[in-house]
Amino acid sequence: MYRFDYGSEAEVKKLAERLDKAGKELSTYGIKLLYHNHNVELQRTETGKRAIDILIDNTDSAHVNFELDTYWLADGGADALSIIKKLGNRMVMWHINDRGCRKKGPFMTPILKEDAAELDYGNMPLEEMLVIAKENGVRAIVLETHKNWIDKDPIKSLQVSSKWFIKQKRSMTNEKCMCNNRRWKWNGTGDSKVYA
Repeated sequence: MYRFDYGSEAEVKKLAERLDKAGKELSTYGIKLLYHNHNVELQRTETGKRAIDILIDNTDSAHVNFELDTYWLADGGADALSIIKKLGNRMVMWHINDRGCRKKGPFMTPILKEDAAELDYGNMPLEEMLVIAKENGVRAIVLETHKNWIDKDPIKSLQVSSKWFIKQKRSMTNEKCMCNNRRWKWNGTGDSKVYA
């Protein structure tokens, strides 16, 4: 990973310029450049602006779009819903994960450690995010897991998270909705299909 100072507005603007230049070049080959965030982009520069806002505002949507990771937005304390709304159709892919604590009560400590969690086992507003992502015309949802799997089993973790997708499918059975002039239909795998 390229390392530089996300606390410097000038450095973040240089990154935006480099991304635009690379995205423009890649587009000549039919490749789209997507920026994947972590929590560092939520840091404020010396001018008070967040790095993620500088990147969004200083890149051209024809050259740079986003593979938005809402887990890292929540981890960094951001309002993920407002960033999803701000990105609009520039949110091409969505890295989905939940964030919470698996500890069971009694809770005798005032501070619990939160970490990645299976979908619907944390505190993130996933259903609201899904609605906005659909309205934005997101093209792919990437289910991401970290190493704190249930019973240390990544397959079990994915199976548990898949239940959230199935629940969403059931709540939208055979629904076709118009989002950004695209029809959506859920298929049996929990993924969504976009029809022009």
